[in-house]
Amino acid sequence: CLLLMGTGGSGSSYLYRSTDRGLTWTLAMTQKGSCSYGLGHIHWLSNLEVIMATGQILYHSRDGGGTWRKIANVGDAVTALTGMADGSIYAGTQNGVIHRYAPLYW
Repeated sequence: CLLLMGTGGSGSSYLYRSTDRGLTWTLAMTQKGSCSYGLGHIHWLSNLEVIMATGQILYHSRDGGGTWRKIANVGDAVTALTGMADGSIYAGTQNGVIHRYAPLYW
């Protein structure tokens, strides 16, 4: 399980991870100045593959959120994130621009 929280005051985002179905949680990642309320998204592509957006940055994990790799700076705050059956992802921004990233990108 993954839980992404953004704080309005400091603008930071905090990613928590649980490996026991939510009984206990550990802090997996902190991004300073990257997120405000409502601007953090997680999308599972498969059982272990995850895409996450905090602010305008997209991250990819191949191990269920244990480790993350930055895959793109979208250039604007991501307000929607979804994946398709072909493995591509779409990131919609607050200015109405939709970006597509194919699996070969990461």
